[in-house]
Amino acid sequence: MVARGWLGIKVLVEAAARLRDTPAISRSSCIHPAVLSLAGIAPEKRAEWRVGVRPAGPGRLRSVERRLLGFLAAVA
Repeated sequence: MVARGWLGIKVLVEAAARLRDTPAISRSSCIHPAVLSLAGIAPEKRAEWRVGVRPAGPGRLRSVERRLLGFLAAVA
């Protein structure tokens, strides 16, 4: 489920700016829909996801990158 409404749009625009891309390209090519859907979840619920996700990937990745891979594996 992709975040809808002003919060989802705001998050998408901010992410696109950081990626130096347009929101349309970011949404279709750069940002996984599961990551966008986090924008529509209350902060305390997002914190629960973080606790429940086991980091994945090679040790040479930064911890935030490993958590992202773990999150994507959990929602797949």
